[in-house]
Amino acid sequence: MRKLLLSFLLTAGFYTAFTQSVVKGKVADTLDKKPLNNAVVSLLKTSDSTLFKFTRTGKDGEFLIPNVAAGKYLVLVTYPKFVDYTDAIEVNGSETNLGSIPLTLQSHLLDEVVIRQNIAIRIKGDTIEYKGVILRLWGLDAPEKAQPGGKASPAEWPTLPAEALD
Repeated sequence: MRKLLLSFLLTAGFYTAFTQSVVKGKVADTLDKKPLNNAVVSLLKTSDSTLFKFTRTGKDGEFLIPNVAAGKYLVLVTYPKFVDYTDAIEVNGSETNLGSIPLTLQSHLLDEVVIRQNIAIRIKGDTIEYKGVILRLWGLDAPEKAQPGGKASPAEWPTLPAEALD
């Protein structure tokens, strides 16, 4: 009877220690809500970010990664011209469903980028243009203080609101 109980406990211990799980989900475009086929879905180990398993999505955008051991992983989803998706997951059951994973086009990330220059002096060919507001902040509007050795104390520095610098 003891041998039977011992063998049962050992079998149950090995079964729970080596239980394999399935990770599944679907990859879709955020704009058109269309499934993305052949996207690469990778599972990386959180300890050192090495590749554990990977697969590609089917024509319907769905993927299934079988035989995943219980633990913590990083999910990395890549597709050409789309922003990479990463997320930390924990696998501990028989099935981990990630649901729908949205991917955003890279071109949509750059829609709102505004580049402005705010420089005091600009040289165009043989002409020098300057913004007087910025130069006055540096104390260069008073010729006697721009001379070598002439310095303006902080109390003499003009103060302007931030809107004046635009």
